[in-house]
Amino acid sequence: MRYSVIVCTFNRSGLLEDTLRQLELQDLPADKYEVIVVDNNSTDNTREIAEQFTSRTANFQYVFEPIQGVSRARNRGYEEAKGEYLVYVDDDVLVEKGHLSAVDSVVTRFDPDIIGGPLYPQYMDSKPKWFKDSYETRWHGDESRFSTTCRVNGGNAVIRRTVLESVGLYDTQISFAGTNRSSMGEDAKVLDTYRRQVPLDKQKVYYSVEATVHHKITGFKMTRGYVLKRGYALGKMERNLVVARQRPGIYRIGRSFAGDLRRNFCGFTRDLGALGPFRADYMILAYELSRTAGRLRESLGHLKGH
Repeated sequence: MRYSVIVCTFNRSGLLEDTLRQLELQDLPADKYEVIVVDNNSTDNTREIAEQFTSRTANFQYVFEPIQGVSRARNRGYEEAKGEYLVYVDDDVLVEKGHLSAVDSVVTRFDPDIIGGPLYPQYMDSKPKWFKDSYETRWHGDESRFSTTCRVNGGNAVIRRTVLESVGLYDTQISFAGTNRSSMGEDAKVLDTYRRQVPLDKQKVYYSVEATVHHKITGFKMTRGYVLKRGYALGKMERNLVVARQRPGIYRIGRSFAGDLRRNFCGFTRDLGALGPFRADYMILAYELSRTAGRLRESLGHLKGH
């Protein structure tokens, strides 16, 4: 078995059904991949939906993980997987028919350790005028290539099984559980740990523009409150990754905070000058400030704990 596609899900059976249907239609031969649905303690009809596919498609399977947390679910998928490569796909994304074939082409030609690709929004509800596509787009250029700097989104990530083992699997201490998304960053930590462990000239992270997924964006994700909470959570995650390498002192925290504020307002000032006061993106400034607040809160928390 070359690929194990792992779909972790919690109480989103309607979204899950569309994702599984797209995976069922892949043009890669079925004997080269399996699909593992990890039900992370759902209370809706997730099992019923998953078993519609497992009953008719031999390479689909359903497993139940009672302990909530996306990292636990991803690690359970790893435990059940038979593939050399683990293909993590979120339950609210749609993959194109040739998605796994694109991944297979990259693996065959380049033998990477990790593969990432673009993620574009697909709106399920009316988009507010203030909400920009860039808020939910994950893109690192129009050229497929090895990269030592690109990020890999957890909703569209491929990792060699042995590489995931070498970084210690997904950290169950920093992932969100259920509907609580105040903690995040388990996927970022895997990539960050890999890049710290592997010498720069030996790293094999490949960004493939062909391995594109479309992320379903529902109404609650297009509210100002959600955007700001996500920025705050992202800031906390970013600071956690830094603290894992070096615990900051109060002087370093203060200097970092001042630098973040300066970048926030300098960027907004440029935007204001270029677009004018009526077209400038004030939401981006608010998002970046909430991100900065998350970094500061996490830094101070580690300082107090130390």
